[in-house]
Amino acid sequence: MLRQLVLTALVALAVSGCVRRNSLVILPATMAAAPSPLNHPDGDAFVMREQRQLIARVKFSSVHRWGLNITARAEPGSDGTWPMLRIELDGTPAKTVTVENSVAIPYWLNFVTEPGCADLKLSLANAAPSASGPTLILERVEIVPL
Repeated sequence: MLRQLVLTALVALAVSGCVRRNSLVILPATMAAAPSPLNHPDGDAFVMREQRQLIARVKFSSVHRWGLNITARAEPGSDGTWPMLRIELDGTPAKTVTVENSVAIPYWLNFVTEPGCADLKLSLANAAPSASGPTLILERVEIVPL
């Protein structure tokens, strides 16, 4: 009887682990980035003024529908243009979002992935060759099950 209760509890735990999916929070300052004189971490956030990629490797355990929530704010360039955030995730089409707010707000995208590892790449798509271009500040990245 005790053995049957233990087995039932283990099966219930295993099933609940498969069904329940947790969100993943990535602090942009912890993402991999090529050295740059204009891009730099700022606390947990990452400031982008140059066209370089921030990369995080993410492991997906199953085919599932996910939401990507990127909290960002921006400063326009000297010519008034707002930064364009380019989002790439292996196996999904790249997306570009214009960030037009100096207050941090979330930007949402939905996607479906295959099991395995994928590289999440974030970059400033319309960087200027000098520091006079727009500035993008990425504050938080969260991958949420839908």
